[in-house]
Order: sequence, then C-alpha cells, then structure tokens
Amino acid sequence: MLRLRRSDLRIFVGCGAAAAIAAAFNAPLAGAFYAFELIIGGYTLATLAPVGAAAVSAVVVIRALFGGEPIFVLFDHVELNPEHYLVLAAIGVAGGALAIAAMIGMTFAEQLSRRVKIPVWARPALGGLALGAIALPFPQVLGSGHGGIENTIAAGAHGFELPLLCGLIIAKMAASAVSIGTGFRGGMFSSSLYLGSLFGAASAMIVHRLLPGLALDDSVCILSGMGAVAAGVVGAPMTMILLVLEATADFSATLGVTVAVLIAALVVRHWFGYSFATWRFHVRGVPLHSPRDIGWLNDLQVAKLMQYDFAVVPLTLPLAELCRQFPIGSERRVFVVDEDGGYQGYVDLVKAHAAAQGGAGDGLNAADFASGAEHFLTPGQPVRETLDLFIASAAETLAVVDNPRDRRTRGYLLEAYALRRYYRELEARHREELGDDELFSSIGGAGE
Repeated sequence: MLRLRRSDLRIFVGCGAAAAIAAAFNAPLAGAFYAFELIIGGYTLATLAPVGAAAVSAVVVIRALFGGEPIFVLFDHVELNPEHYLVLAAIGVAGGALAIAAMIGMTFAEQLSRRVKIPVWARPALGGLALGAIALPFPQVLGSGHGGIENTIAAGAHGFELPLLCGLIIAKMAASAVSIGTGFRGGMFSSSLYLGSLFGAASAMIVHRLLPGLALDDSVCILSGMGAVAAGVVGAPMTMILLVLEATADFSATLGVTVAVLIAALVVRHWFGYSFATWRFHVRGVPLHSPRDIGWLNDLQVAKLMQYDFAVVPLTLPLAELCRQFPIGSERRVFVVDEDGGYQGYVDLVKAHAAAQGGAGDGLNAADFASGAEHFLTPGQPVRETLDLFIASAAETLAVVDNPRDRRTRGYLLEAYALRRYYRELEARHREELGDDELFSSIGGAGE
C-alpha cells in the first residue's frame, strides 16, 4: 500500500529485529548492530536513525514496564592478565568448533525428520515427544534460555559438576536440533547464548583443573564461551560484543570476550563459511553468504545478461564441413547439439582448424572436438552463482540452456561481461546507499 522500495522494506525489517533483540536483552546497541550485521548488511548514516530509534524505543518501553536491570550481572569487577587472553583465545577456537557442530546437527535432524514417512503437520508432534524425552533428565533445555544463562553466571563453574555440564551441552544441542528440524518456529539466537554459557562454564572448570594457579574469573570464561558460540552460530560478532558490554557494564570483561568472539568468528568463517541462517539457505540450494546477497543479486539473473548471436552444429558434422562453414576469424567457438537439440558442449574453432590443417582431422566430426558438456547455465541463475561456475569450468564462455534436463541452447554468457555487470551493479548499489544518506548532508552543504 505504501509502495516502498526494497531498501525501505529492508530498513523496516531491520528496525523490527533491532527492537526485538534490544527489548529481549535490555541492550539497545546490541539490538541495533544485530540489524546492521544480519538484516541490512552494512552500517550507513541513512539506517542509523531509524534502526537506532527503534532499538532505543523498545528498551525504553521494556524498562518502563519491567525495570532497568540487565539480563547478565557481574557482581565484581574483573581484571585480566596477559596470559588470560591466551586461554580466552583457546575458548574462542573451541567455541567456534562447537558452533559448527551445532549447525551441522540442526541440518542432520531436519533431513532425518523429512525421511520419516509421516505428514508434515505431524512432525512437530513427533518433535515434541523427542523433546520431552530429552527434557526428562535435563529439564533446563526447555525455554529460550534466559533463566539458564542467569543461573549459570550466578553459580559459576563451581555450581555444576563437569559431567552435568557436558550432558547439558549435548542435550541442548539435541533439543534445538529436534525443535527446528521438526518444524518448530524459532531460531538459534537465545539457544546459542545458553549453549555458549554452558560451554563457558565447562571451559572454566577445565581451566581451573589444568591451570590451578591462573586465577581466571569464572564469569569471564562463561561470557566468553557464550559470546564465542553465539557469534559463530548467529554470525554477528559485534552484536555479541556489545551485548556483553551493555549487560555487564564491565569493560575489562568485554575485552576478554572480544578476543574469544573474534577468534570464534574467524574459525567458523575459515572452516565452515556460513552462519546458521546462510547455512540453511545453502542446504536448500540458495547460495547466500550475507544479507547483501538477498534481493538485487538474485534479481540480476542470467536471462538479463545472456547474448543470442550464437551458432550450433550437430554432433555428426564432419570436421571439414565445420571448418568450411566457420572459417578462421568468423567465430571463436560453436555449440554442439545432439539429434534432439540438447547441448553437448562446444568446439574451439582454433583447435579444429589446427587439426584440419595438420591433416589429423580425416574421419573426425564435431563430436570429437566437443568439450564442456557438463558446464552450462540456465536463465534463472543469479549472476553471483554464474561467477562460481566460470571458475569451476575454467571457460570464458558458457552456454545458456532452457533447463538441465532438455538442455536446449538459448544463448550464451561471457565471463568478462558478467563480471563487468556484476561490479557495475555493486557500485551502483553502493552509490545508491550513499546517495540516500542525507542525515547530515545539510551540514556539508552549508560548508560548501
């Protein structure tokens, strides 16, 4: 009804997400950066005002209704020594690995539930039975995890036994996998925070046993584990750092958490390459790696870039006739089709003419020189995906076919042209974002 542009719609979604996270954790900065990192895909002055206003408004309402107490409270100031940062870095590495295991587990549970021969509407019921079975020995896995995080921080590493913590970690991962895999609505934000707090408490206990003289505060380990696992799963490291800073108001503890969070994010990026959201898109065959891939990258498709001045020849065309029809300089390559018109590769005319002139082409036909039959494009593929196919095929030109089954040739796409259009579109979108950035333009205009 309002006829909003795509960029305006994304800002509205970012405002809603920022307000929700800010209200849930009483942390406006964390909520705002959640929107910047995961929804909008960048930070500009044009988005600062609406997203920031939404996050602050949500926190004002929550504090008016329920008070201003933070979710996580550190009762004593934390001091960190240089050797502590090495331990927190190790927690970051292990937290990143745990985040990867959790995301893979979600996919496994979802695929397993789809193999079960029951109606889709009955899958949540099956998941509820499995979740109830997990909650019988470990009732802490139920709920969003806010209360569990508070209890874990308050009790510290000495409030639990190590086997119980390990059991809770496994149970929480299984419960989250079952819930999402069988169709429950929700994500992994709060669950990853609780899972990370349990992991941090277990890490603190292990550190105390292996390095009893280190004197590393339990709360820092718990917060570092919480931030590391959540940053790996959610894919928003700045959000987790600011969440700890706002919730604890302890700058020293936040520095330690920053080390663990950044290393966990690097581990997940290097070893896995996806956050939970983008991984689920990847499993479904949608190549998304960041919020910027959503929208215009999918709108810019092969159908808008392909060219139509191509030539095709049958597989049985003799080499001599091929060279006669296409002399040197007329074409670089021609596409080869079978008797049904299906794409069977291309012939490099330079190589074909070289073979014919060398006398090695007697009795040969186009099929003997055809290559690249396994690499082709379809009109609906996004341009970002085509760039990966060009790299995989090591070809400068790819044929465009109607569908992977019939493979009737519809045109072709040049790698150089696809790259040029891709980066031109990137620059145009970037200029558009900067052009919309009028928040402080009047100050600059007055100076000029």
